[in-house]
Amino acid sequence: MANGEIPNNAADAKQVEAERTVDRRDARAKLRAWTVVLNTPEGRLLLWELLEHCSVFASIWDSSSKIHANAGRQDVGHYVMARIGEADETKLFLMMTEASDAKRALKNDRQALRQQVKREAEDE
Repeated sequence: MANGEIPNNAADAKQVEAERTVDRRDARAKLRAWTVVLNTPEGRLLLWELLEHCSVFASIWDSSSKIHANAGRQDVGHYVMARIGEADETKLFLMMTEASDAKRALKNDRQALRQQVKREAEDE
């Protein structure tokens, strides 16, 4: 049962099965929602930003009690990553590629802008 819910009468097989049916329907609806989000570039960008914020690919180590907050944040990221994998594991790798490409494009844009500013300064 979802969220630890129990039917009114756990001995009644029909009630138990009805609750399971509702839980399965809810799980399918949530999985469809994850799939919809993952099928858009904007959704993947947002989820990747969340994964980065949660430091899913980094160490949580800190010599202070901050390690506990880091572990909690990373746990959320691991949950998101698991849900992505359940919805469509290929999207996680696509997100990695898209993030890498976006980072490279941003670096190139910054270099081009710096060169343009330098040329304009030299022309003055």
